[in-house]
Amino acid sequence: MPEGATPPGRSAGGRWVFFGRLALLLAAAGAVAGGLALGRRTSSSPSGPAAADARYFCPMHRDVRSATPGSCPICGMALERRESVAEPSEIASYEVRVARAHTGTRAIRAPARAEAGGVVVALLHLDEIALLAPDERASFEPAGAGRAPIPVRRSAAPPRAWDDGTREVTFDADGGPGGGLAPGTPGSIAFAPRRQQIVVIPEGALLQAADGDYVMVASRDDKTFTRRRVVIGQVTFGNIPIVGGLAAGERIATRRTFFLDAGRRLRDPAASRIDVAR
Repeated sequence: MPEGATPPGRSAGGRWVFFGRLALLLAAAGAVAGGLALGRRTSSSPSGPAAADARYFCPMHRDVRSATPGSCPICGMALERRESVAEPSEIASYEVRVARAHTGTRAIRAPARAEAGGVVVALLHLDEIALLAPDERASFEPAGAGRAPIPVRRSAAPPRAWDDGTREVTFDADGGPGGGLAPGTPGSIAFAPRRQQIVVIPEGALLQAADGDYVMVASRDDKTFTRRRVVIGQVTFGNIPIVGGLAAGERIATRRTFFLDAGRRLRDPAASRIDVAR
């Protein structure tokens, strides 16, 4: 091949394409390095007039701050304005909602079984029991095709504890002893629909531990969260009814609650609250 000739399959235009791609790669690397450097400068301790008046903070990177609107050089998120120039709170990563009471019509159906002596035992949640009259009437529907429902009436026997949120409630068959039911017959018990008012929270707000269910209740300024035990009812479609432990109007964390509570346990496992303004 003559000296200085272009090798077969490779042209001078191909070399220009190669060098062009290399230039673009170097430019991209420089932009990334510049962004990281800017992030480090922005994240450093504030100094000077602009940093002293920094009122805009990144919701994900709490050390990134600015005196003017803009975006975070690390993640690209829009900076959020704070009314105070104090250290931004970790609450930026969480969502706080007010627990509200909801009213609606509810049809109650629960698993049940027949026992000796014409007794039907139903497993009901506490919020369901609260809706029943002392002599509540219902229908026991035995499992299996072609079996007619049997009228039952709530007995005077007190509910028996099953777990924190449910109880076994006893009913007597209206059709005489046993109502024709063999002991051990499984089925379900159904009640007439009724209106109910109860505090409901989203599923993401609930935390669980060996000692029961709990939520993280926020202080008025959102700087302190306190662990609070709650008793829940029957969960439907991601909504959790609260039977006890939380009142309407109280404010709770509803997003990233696991990380919030993990921070509490890491700082002090014996503490019942966490201060997110540190």
